[in-house]
Amino acid sequence: KNIAIVFPQFHEIPENNKFWGKGFTEWTLLKKMPYSLENEIIKRPHYDLGYYNLKDIKHRVYMENMAKKHEIHGFCYYHYWFKNKKIMYEPLELMLDDGHPDLPFMLCWANEQWTKRWDGGNNEVLIEQDYDDEEGNKNHFEYLLRYFKHKNYIKIKNKPVFIFYRIEEKDIKSI
Repeated sequence: KNIAIVFPQFHEIPENNKFWGKGFTEWTLLKKMPYSLENEIIKRPHYDLGYYNLKDIKHRVYMENMAKKHEIHGFCYYHYWFKNKKIMYEPLELMLDDGHPDLPFMLCWANEQWTKRWDGGNNEVLIEQDYDDEEGNKNHFEYLLRYFKHKNYIKIKNKPVFIFYRIEEKDIKSI
């Protein structure tokens, strides 16, 4: 079955305002890019989607309709949790509250350190992951239960499918 990956971070959040400046989203850098660079065309959002913000129900309903039209079974949403703190959670919580998109879904925990490395920075850690935080791990699981129990959550043999973006050898026991 076709599962589309969804990155929910294309909206303003307090952490990005703190680290990158007021109003920053992942669209900010793309909008500043030239249309081509060293003979490579820089990809822009498809004209059907535009610079979307998944906090807006209209975008989520549109995404649902487009997925149905193109035979997309469901979505795999990136999920962010750092040291007992949820981040970029609003689109997912809104989906549960208002039911859109009304399609099967699953989560992928983007569980690496949040650093500046993607922008050519000095790899400064902005938000650290801590898998040894037992209370945080329990809270994370309790938070995830709401999703796992949802009627649209993707399951195999009645067990929720949950993806870890990255697991390093040193973290296996804690995870």
